[in-house]
Amino acid sequence: RYDINVNGSINVIDAANANKITKFINLSSVSVYGICENVTEEAKTNPLPTFPYAQHKEAVEQYINEHLPSAIQFRSHLIMGKNAQDFLREMFVMPVYLTFAEGKTPKQQVVHENDVVCAIEAALKADVSGAFNLAANDIIDLGGTYIKKGIEEGRRIRKFPFSVVRMAAFFGRKMNAHDLATWIEMLDTTATVNCDKAKTQLNWTPAYSIWDARKDAMSTLKT
Repeated sequence: RYDINVNGSINVIDAANANKITKFINLSSVSVYGICENVTEEAKTNPLPTFPYAQHKEAVEQYINEHLPSAIQFRSHLIMGKNAQDFLREMFVMPVYLTFAEGKTPKQQVVHENDVVCAIEAALKADVSGAFNLAANDIIDLGGTYIKKGIEEGRRIRKFPFSVVRMAAFFGRKMNAHDLATWIEMLDTTATVNCDKAKTQLNWTPAYSIWDARKDAMSTLKT
């Protein structure tokens, strides 16, 4: 994965420099911040040591900062919608909700795939560079808010300890289920970002809420 994610990206960046490309956009991730709450782009990156995806994103960002500082780097939250990966969409209809350690309520955001497209289109027209956070305006806690939504939809939802899910993720990683395992690790953390910079400099405003993104993601699930 490192060779594809990092070295592959470096090849593209070097080619852009060699061909004097004037507009370069890198789709990074809020996961480069690690555990964070309402952070701006000025926050120091600190990806979780258990999350290789985030570490790779940070490595690419650092290379761009050194070799192509005029680039735009979108730190998007979890991208959801009709084209999201199957395992991410299936998580929305699981008949369980996660219980965490006492007093812990992880908070997360997502961003709709159409809002990401709008941000890219805006960036292509704007004279800007640097990092921009992208996320829906609302925030979801992975306990109460999500449970309430499932009950409103008439689904029977049972408690399930996150410690058990983490153990399953550990064995999944051993069996090369890396994507699912790393995203499950992220569920145990709070990761929320401030998107004022994108709203101000790109005139970008997310048109979709978390629940809009969830609805679209679920609409293409096979039944």
